Amino acid sequence: MNVRDNDNAIKLLEFVLIFSFFIIALFFLYSPSYLIYIVVSAFVLIKFNNNYSFGLFILLIMVWLIVNSTNVISYQNFVLASDDFSSYYNNYLGFLHYGINEENLFEFGYSEIMLPLLNYIASLIIGQPEPYKLKFLYSVLQSTGVLYCCVKISRHYKLDLSNSILLTAAVLVFYKPLVGIQLSRQMFSSIFIIAFIFTNNKFERIIFSLMAFCFHSSAIILLPITQYLLTKRKRKDFYYSLIIVLLAYAAFIVVFTSFKNELINIPILNKLDYTFRMFNEPEKIKQSVFTSFLLLIYLIPALIFSILNKKSDGFKYNLAIICVFLISFCIVPGFNNRLFFAELYVFLGFFYYMVFFYNRVNAREHVSRLIIFILFTILFFQSQFSSENRQFDSFELEPFYYLKYLEYRETEINRGLLE
Repeated sequence: MNVRDNDNAIKLLEFVLIFSFFIIALFFLYSPSYLIYIVVSAFVLIKFNNNYSFGLFILLIMVWLIVNSTNVISYQNFVLASDDFSSYYNNYLGFLHYGINEENLFEFGYSEIMLPLLNYIASLIIGQPEPYKLKFLYSVLQSTGVLYCCVKISRHYKLDLSNSILLTAAVLVFYKPLVGIQLSRQMFSSIFIIAFIFTNNKFERIIFSLMAFCFHSSAIILLPITQYLLTKRKRKDFYYSLIIVLLAYAAFIVVFTSFKNELINIPILNKLDYTFRMFNEPEKIKQSVFTSFLLLIYLIPALIFSILNKKSDGFKYNLAIICVFLISFCIVPGFNNRLFFAELYVFLGFFYYMVFFYNRVNAREHVSRLIIFILFTILFFQSQFSSENRQFDSFELEPFYYLKYLEYRETEINRGLLE
């Protein structure tokens, strides 16, 4: 590239950055929800392949981090009894009113102390009974953790800038921050599990595994399962997994009908208390089937593409194993979504990247970008118009109209009185 071309590139970059700042500022004032759509669409459609575009990428990442967490507060809490954030907020209130204390520190078990410690620190920072500020903090930390996982995966596969951004885009397309907030302990645990899998440093692996376990003790089971699912599998692995999953399902049903009262007193298995209580409620079973098949719909395009494309051979069996697992346990309320969803919404994007983009030629990459963009558009607008619990609109003419909700105050929540 000669000097003139270089100058033209710099001028073009300056124009793009100035225009980007204008668009970002405009939407940040009046519609953070739709700004998320613009930012993630830019990740998917723009090919970032040089140092100049890296600056734009960093800008978009910072904007996404803020507006994603801002959008999270648009959804009202303390409506449904199944929303675990009510318990997390009550735990936060305990530290806010009484300081560090044993009851709140070990509320979720003697091993799961990381979220209570986070709530204690949050009580020192926020200092008021304001649930949506706590929710905003959770979202910022979880979103940062998801981006960190993208960095670890990129380093593991030695991806260049363009492919690292494509990976990040694929992850953000399927990332569900509201699921992360509702299942915060599982979400934080999942982030550390994925970070564990994609690092080779022994000290980091020890720290990540301990953090995962101290956020949610199910990590002792989910860590090896997740590592198995994120490593390329062969046909024989699929058949072995099929047998194991079906046997596990049969064993679960038999044990459930015979020993459910004894099981809830066993550490780790007591995490299934919600499942045991809701197993005889038809509405909860219908809801579990619906959410499981919704996730299957997300998986099917990647599974079909991986079957048709020989280069994706290794991951078609991974995806098939996950589908079998979701179908097998879809009628068990709370099992799939509480045990598995927080993780799956993070590494679903990883599978899409590996299937659609990894080692692809340019022509196929363009088609893949278009497919991901269309899928993201459908998912985004479906979520915008299907929620019944939004406390403010996606767009208003009053600048920063959404900030007032951060000041909302709430006393202790009685989950038994919720729907």
